Amino acid sequence: RWIRARLDQDEMTMDGAAVTALIDAAGLKLPRIRSAIDKLVQSRGTAAPTETGARPLRVLLAEDDPIQVAYFQALLARGGHDVALTVANDASQALIQLERQRPDLVVTDLMMTPFDGYHLINAMAQESAYQPIEVIVLTALTRKEVEEDGRLPNWVTLYQKPLQAERLLGYLDALATRLNRAGQFIQAPVQPKRGPAA
Repeated sequence: RWIRARLDQDEMTMDGAAVTALIDAAGLKLPRIRSAIDKLVQSRGTAAPTETGARPLRVLLAEDDPIQVAYFQALLARGGHDVALTVANDASQALIQLERQRPDLVVTDLMMTPFDGYHLINAMAQESAYQPIEVIVLTALTRKEVEEDGRLPNWVTLYQKPLQAERLLGYLDALATRLNRAGQFIQAPVQPKRGPAA
């Protein structure tokens, strides 16, 4: 009753953190009681404290082949992650998108025209604001060919095409865990559709 009165008094302007503090102040530690409070809050249009601030993974894909884009989207659909995917056709478009948003992950092909993946990676390396962003390179080249070329820095992750589903989904799982530990509040995967590697 005291909780209900406080909610009525504050006209439901309390955010999730305030509701949690209110529950703790009342000494309501039992899960059953907390569940009842959550239901009361949700019925009045306020999200439960545990859901506050969660967001999808932000992924920027730089790829000029529509077939490869569709394949990547299909892999994401299998994983169960809530992913906000942005697609750029070359490095110049990807750099524009980097200015508009700050993705958690950049996935780029190497061979694109007019500006390729090397151009994108070099530009990211020169901008301190982009350094926290993780980068996956997808290429039809062999690892030996990439190493002999010598232009790919060692801080990017290199995967050969065709990208295996379990490799990408495992990377996204680990990335979401790292971001959650850093307080980013990433949405947990829902009903993952894991299967044999593509």
